Amino acid sequence: MTVANICSGFAATGLVPFDLERVLSKLDPIIQTPSPILTVGSQWESKTPHIVTNIERQARYIREQR
Repeated sequence: MTVANICSGFAATGLVPFDLERVLSKLDPIIQTPSPILTVGSQWESKTPHIVTNIERQARYIREQR
């Protein structure tokens, strides 16, 4: 790692000097389908499970939704 190497990395990506077109050309956007809206009374909560049984329950619920 040298100063010249770091500077050329920023220049190659269009960050310094800033070049919006070059920055955007480096991005690889992933288009995703929005998540379905869950109905009232849904069994799945959108929070990180901390207990193995909750992880299994959420995994089973997600599989059944497909």
